[in-house]
Amino acid sequence: MYSFLSVFVGISVAVLVCAYCWLRGGAAERGGVLLILAGWIGVSAVQLMTGQKLPTTGMLLADFLLGLGFLSLALKYNNLWLGAAMLLQGIELALNLYLSQETTADRNIHAMLINMISIAVLGVILLGAIATANQNRLRLKDDAASGHAPAPMT
Repeated sequence: MYSFLSVFVGISVAVLVCAYCWLRGGAAERGGVLLILAGWIGVSAVQLMTGQKLPTTGMLLADFLLGLGFLSLALKYNNLWLGAAMLLQGIELALNLYLSQETTADRNIHAMLINMISIAVLGVILLGAIATANQNRLRLKDDAASGHAPAPMT
């Protein structure tokens, strides 16, 4: 019961964070959310195909592709938080590589560490969305005070 409840709460929080980032964030945040969703779908598909809870090859491929995706978004949008998300994905990739070579590694500790890094990536994306929403709100306030037509939101 506890395991199901913790998974349900974790997924619910992740979905709420992604929804907030999609609705309030800019194009960079939406790209980050799309990367996260693609990673979830990809890893879930590999889990279903292999029957493993932690498929090593699928996790490594997902971490590499997510890191590469965050790198391309960081270069395109020149956002600091995207660089932080890319670095966190790189750490997750390195951790998965290290733990895949360890024969004595406890799989529960492995999953816990990976989940903590994934939560940190979601937190970074959330902070980026909050910053973008605040910038848009301030821009609208400044435009209204100056009498100019509002600038398009990003």
